[in-house]
Amino acid sequence: MGQTANNSVTEYKEKYYRRNYLSLLIEGLCFNLGFYLCSASTVMPAYISQLSSSTIVLSLISVMEYGVANVASIFSGLIGINSRHPKRDTILICFTQRLGLFAIALSTFIVGKASVQTVLVIFFIAYFINCVSYGISSPVFYQLTNSCIYRDTGKFYGMYHTAGSLAGVVSSALLTYFMGIYVFPKNYTVCFFLGLLGQLGSTLSLTIGIKEAPVDLSNQEHVSVKDLPRLFKEALSNRKYGQFTILYAILGAAQFALPFYVVRFSSAEGVPANYVGIMSFVYLIASIVAARVSGVMIDKYGFMKTMVFLGALGFVGAGMAALTTNLYVGYAVYAISAACTIGFGMTESVAASSIGEENRTSLYLSASRLCAAPIYIAASLCSGIVAQYTSMSTVFFIAAAAFAATAILGARFSRE
Repeated sequence: MGQTANNSVTEYKEKYYRRNYLSLLIEGLCFNLGFYLCSASTVMPAYISQLSSSTIVLSLISVMEYGVANVASIFSGLIGINSRHPKRDTILICFTQRLGLFAIALSTFIVGKASVQTVLVIFFIAYFINCVSYGISSPVFYQLTNSCIYRDTGKFYGMYHTAGSLAGVVSSALLTYFMGIYVFPKNYTVCFFLGLLGQLGSTLSLTIGIKEAPVDLSNQEHVSVKDLPRLFKEALSNRKYGQFTILYAILGAAQFALPFYVVRFSSAEGVPANYVGIMSFVYLIASIVAARVSGVMIDKYGFMKTMVFLGALGFVGAGMAALTTNLYVGYAVYAISAACTIGFGMTESVAASSIGEENRTSLYLSASRLCAAPIYIAASLCSGIVAQYTSMSTVFFIAAAAFAATAILGARFSRE
């Protein structure tokens, strides 16, 4: 009986495979069209640096983007494993995320009218809501994706990130244009509202396009908060996923440097007025290439060996950022940063979906992210203090060391 039900679900997934595949690609296009107009790697740091010169304030972006979002994913683990309708849950959570971005866009109207402290408080409260919602929605979304794309996952995520990067190229063109014709803060107001429209479009694509497979309720387990320690232990006791989580946590000491890249090279000689838009364009072109290459590498060599390569690449990029502020070197560093960010994101998705059972994808993601969260938060806060009282070069040297540790440990794990 169980085998018959499994065959029926597989047939349903195959029937709507192309439709779901296309709907998810459209979702990726729309989401990234909006995402890159409000990027935590380029736009948000540039916006905050216009309001405050404090690197400690700047580091709060990483604290929320990686630390708070990862802590919030624990709720996603509960929602995902108990969910009868991952599609519905994803849409509801994403709506809350859009509210956070809407509040950020509205806050730009009081720049110059209210104190800088007031603007920053409103911004970070709204950004906190946005990151919490993202942290909760991300693993549930991956579970929804995993239930629809049950084969060729590496190639799909490569196509998904490629589609998102193509949308990002459009975003960077818009960003470059609006940064050139408008002055602060109107340029950011326009970009934030356009970003909101793009992300609303992604939610609409999921709502209309996705046909999720029926859930076999007879085999579905119910999980409460008290069950999480046991389940997380089970997930992390899987040797392969436990090793991945160690690497993912070490990356916390490298990812904190992301907001500093765009600020690092903004003081270089000959920086154009539309510098943020140009850097976004470089980032996105590199993302397109990285998505395709990472997808092929993951399918051919596995996610562990792919992480080794990305760790070595990140070491080179962070080292270059530590040693120079040359603008053209900055473009190369930003391209490397894009490759690492996209590649590591894809390895995380594939690791959780390939090792965890279909209905436990969100649980595996939550387990690894919860382990990494304390390191992400501590490293991000420390980076702001280190940059404030020493130099940004020190921050990038630390990031390079973390990337190197990822590559070395990953190489050791891949041989086991």
